[in-house]
Amino acid sequence: MANRNDDREYIEGQVAALKKSLEFFSNKCKPPREKWVVNELLEYLQIETTSDEVRSSEDEPPDIVFRDFRFEIKEILDNGRKRTAEYKASLAKAEQATDASSLLELYTPIKLPIANVLVRVLSEAKQWNAKYPTSVRQGLDLLIYLNLQGTTIIGSGLPSAIVLEIAALGWRSLSVVSNNCALIVAATEKAPSFLHALVGRILAKKNRTSN
Repeated sequence: MANRNDDREYIEGQVAALKKSLEFFSNKCKPPREKWVVNELLEYLQIETTSDEVRSSEDEPPDIVFRDFRFEIKEILDNGRKRTAEYKASLAKAEQATDASSLLELYTPIKLPIANVLVRVLSEAKQWNAKYPTSVRQGLDLLIYLNLQGTTIIGSGLPSAIVLEIAALGWRSLSVVSNNCALIVAATEKAPSFLHALVGRILAKKNRTSN
């Protein structure tokens, strides 16, 4: 009986978590998602904030304002990934489950070299450039959430050639946040000085390690 109770508690926990994820990734939760990405970067940067400092901008762009940062938030997903459909399918499976083992999935981490990350960032950013005039990009801090399933970024440095290409796109700064590190890829002299001083750095949180 104890095992059945444990299964039920686990399944109920999974159902609740999946419902929260569906709500979090809905259109109405876009501002909280953007704030979450900014807070992730600030944690990597070890910048302490008060509850009201990270806020949605009244006039976009930028999406998020924090002190002298002007963050425009973008997300990179796996090609062809349909996240809402994915979560709905997982939720339906969890709601029909009768034992916890049916919800367990094999996790095989994928190691993604920094060079590959930057190639993808460059490709995506070139497309975003078309939507932002040069004068607008020069005042924005582009912050990219790299949300690729099962991946861990590896590497010890940012390849200079592709970094120069990314810097030439004209954003005031460009940073990447992933599940295991943050990359400060480019920043002009007009970017916040704190960020400008960290260009080329790979950052890990205090309680995380970077491969």
